[in-house]
Amino acid sequence: MTTDGLDIEARLARTRFALKERVGLKITIANRGGGMVHVPHPIRSTALHLVLRASDGSEQVVTPGAVVPPGTSPQRVNPGLPPGRSWVEDMDASKYLQLDRPGSYELTLEYEWGEDRRWKSEPLPLVIAPPAGTAWAVAPAEAARLERPRVLWVEREGEQGRFLLWSNGESEVRGAVQVAQAGHEATPTLSVTEPRKSWTETWAAWVEAGALYRTYFGQGLFPDLAPERVPLEGLHSARVVEPLLAEFSANARPRCTVGLLEAKVLHLIELLPDGSAKARAKVALPAAPDAAWATHQVKHGRVFTFALQRGETIAFGAVRAPYGGAPGGPEQWLEVAGKLLGGDVRPSADGEQAFAGVVAARQQAWARLTFRAPEPGKQAEASLAALDLGAGAQLRRARLDAQGQMHLLVVQAGALQYVPPGSSAPTWSDARLGKHARFVDLALRPGAAPELVVYDDERGPALVPLH
Repeated sequence: MTTDGLDIEARLARTRFALKERVGLKITIANRGGGMVHVPHPIRSTALHLVLRASDGSEQVVTPGAVVPPGTSPQRVNPGLPPGRSWVEDMDASKYLQLDRPGSYELTLEYEWGEDRRWKSEPLPLVIAPPAGTAWAVAPAEAARLERPRVLWVEREGEQGRFLLWSNGESEVRGAVQVAQAGHEATPTLSVTEPRKSWTETWAAWVEAGALYRTYFGQGLFPDLAPERVPLEGLHSARVVEPLLAEFSANARPRCTVGLLEAKVLHLIELLPDGSAKARAKVALPAAPDAAWATHQVKHGRVFTFALQRGETIAFGAVRAPYGGAPGGPEQWLEVAGKLLGGDVRPSADGEQAFAGVVAARQQAWARLTFRAPEPGKQAEASLAALDLGAGAQLRRARLDAQGQMHLLVVQAGALQYVPPGSSAPTWSDARLGKHARFVDLALRPGAAPELVVYDDERGPALVPLH
């Protein structure tokens, strides 16, 4: 719409958004007149108003420039716009509007660009879709887990899956951005960088229809790579070991190792900075693993660990693969009695140690076993803690903290519960999330309270402090 020499337009990035997704709103102001015009900044002034109307008739009215930190005052910035020039402001409307419930809305913008001069947009249709998450990956930027994790989830839209990434490290999941698109059956795994070397580059890989795919999103540091099939021959029924192991790089995309399990064989696939891939090695394992994990360790490089169920016992072993070197053969670290329920592997904060742990069912009780990775040729010594959570308890997630202690998320009596290390009873419980938590994980940062990372099938992704 042109008004007094100004051509003003507002446009949403799309009409349909997922819960907790960045709602991109672009405002374009063009000076079609013959002289300089000073106009108020849409964000750093109180000239712009967002009017959101829901289908039930309720209304929100927000002035973005008036949303300022406590103790500060709204600004009034009036930049000059020369003749024939345009100015574009790209903002996240979800930062200002309450868009935490699915529904159909209309968004209208009102812009007071001069005294007695007001521009009003046409209503912009806006839909917040019901949660339709089909996959979920949670990983910190670095292997030591000193930061809040990045969260990647796949939202189904028709036959496609939209990869949405949240990585800003704030205390609230909001403003996730679409970083890739693939089939809705994709189950991506994220990369982690070596301990003590934090960076924001992210590789993701997944297996779909028997083929390995990869993508890369540099988040402004390096160019993205669209999802692409990795040309590997002869692989069948393979699965990706979590997480991917990226090597730190300050000036280019990092190299990244994918551990790919195919029956009793571990394949090591290296993703190179240019996006190509090479099969580096394959290691025969004693049997097909029931669970597997990957981690970095300063002394031994890449470590791929696996758990094998052998009758009534669990064998825990590993393959070590030095950076730039050939992997060794499989080692057995530990054998314990019980049925495997879950586990985790992680490095210490300095990367010098690797911690591992498993949860085993033994008759009516559980055993929580944790240990340090032994030196090559030696056996691990496990610390055991018994748990009796009652009949019907189900393990949802096991995670190790920086001291190698194991935290658990379980479902018991219909409620989602948190069991901290050293405790045989839950210290936090939520009956609603017991029913509606589609995916769950834990953020365990040193010096901070544990946080539940959850995909709620009513409210979308969230961080919940476990006080």
